[in-house]
Amino acid sequence: NLELLLSGGLILASSTATAVTNFLLKEIIVWLTHHEGRDTKTEHEASLFKKLAMAYVVNSAAIPLLMGLIFSFYAEGEPIDQSWFEKSGVVGQVWLLLIINSFAKEFPKLFPVLPILQRHFIKAKSHAKLRKLWKPPRMYVADLYANTLKVCALGLMAGPLYPIAYLWAAFAMLVSNFCTSYGISRWYARPPAVDVEM
Repeated sequence: NLELLLSGGLILASSTATAVTNFLLKEIIVWLTHHEGRDTKTEHEASLFKKLAMAYVVNSAAIPLLMGLIFSFYAEGEPIDQSWFEKSGVVGQVWLLLIINSFAKEFPKLFPVLPILQRHFIKAKSHAKLRKLWKPPRMYVADLYANTLKVCALGLMAGPLYPIAYLWAAFAMLVSNFCTSYGISRWYARPPAVDVEM
């Protein structure tokens, strides 16, 4: 029982570390992209998407796959062994990453805490300040696309090994679609128009 608890804790810690790293990468990439000096919002969003997509896919899909290959080859002499399908294996990590992504990234779109707290607990002394408090937050289209690409990559990576991963990824995309649709209709500002280049 202790071994099972330890392996479950390790896979949870590993998946959480990946999710936290994705968050930090997003913040750094958004900051760097803001300082690039793009002329239009479309150029800005396209640049942001390219960077976020690469960071998310490498950190969430490629690194766990590569680490699984290395550990399996080192332990058993084969690239894929039974350890991939254990609770603490690569397939378990993909499942946890999809769950963490849904809860940490999608559900806050249903109820963005900071804007709601600002609207109801900060006293505005002028009408301009009141309008600023009730201004809807910006939703980054590039982050939405990059996140969808990450979920798709996780499903495609684990699907051939564990076919139910396709259903996990589809469910994660449905959750993302619902949360994004609700967030745009209720809380967030209308996203900028996207042209064919994006």
